[in-house]
Amino acid sequence: MHVLRLPLRPTESDKHILEKRFCCIWHVHNVVVKYAKKQLNKLFAEKEYTMARIAYYQVKEELCKLFDNDDNKLSNEHKTLMAKKNELIKVMQAYTNRYHLTKNDLEKYAVVQSHKFSHLLSSTQVQKEADRVYSGVDKVLYSNGKDIKFKLLKNTTTICGKTPKNGVRYYDADHTSYYPKKVKPVFSEEIEYLGLHIKVKVNTKDLYIVESLRGDISFCELKRIMFKDGWHYYVNLYIRSDAPNKRNSLNICKEVQ
Repeated sequence: MHVLRLPLRPTESDKHILEKRFCCIWHVHNVVVKYAKKQLNKLFAEKEYTMARIAYYQVKEELCKLFDNDDNKLSNEHKTLMAKKNELIKVMQAYTNRYHLTKNDLEKYAVVQSHKFSHLLSSTQVQKEADRVYSGVDKVLYSNGKDIKFKLLKNTTTICGKTPKNGVRYYDADHTSYYPKKVKPVFSEEIEYLGLHIKVKVNTKDLYIVESLRGDISFCELKRIMFKDGWHYYVNLYIRSDAPNKRNSLNICKEVQ
């Protein structure tokens, strides 16, 4: 898989709507963070969980030392420590399930809390944002993460989906299947986002872009970058195929010329 970023050409009205949607996803993110922080505090108040967590980190440290000193060869001591580590993980996971701190739990919570934004954000985009919060929770629970933090609006620069047919959808002559029959394109190359049609600038002279767009799209991500004159908007296309060889693309371009 590789990512192809294409610039958007939104109108002033489009920019206003996009800004509102970025505000919504920012709000959803912080609502989930607030909930996760509350649940983590409850979890850390559980004595049995705390003891299991301390033991888990001790076992992880011992395993690291053994791997460093034993050239990654599995010994009986390794196997014993791995078995102990797995037992401790089961204990910890039982508590995280009880306090609704799984990935699925956070996704469900985010969807419920974002119901009033259903006309602005798709359910998969809300779930994806919850997944980003969960990645922080997972680091706190099982790695070296110390805390999960609230996000500033200015640092909210992406709205990501999970499929090419939900949320932000890309359209061109070779990618027509992502649109339902009731949705009609306005531009020859565009994205459609819950009723909003925005023109996409595709440089057809760039063979790298042309070759990339031959692949199937896994999902789309709306991206914004701040410049001196304000926010500029892009669509990131996550394409299932490997990235084209730039050198080959340049050679093809020379042959065409």
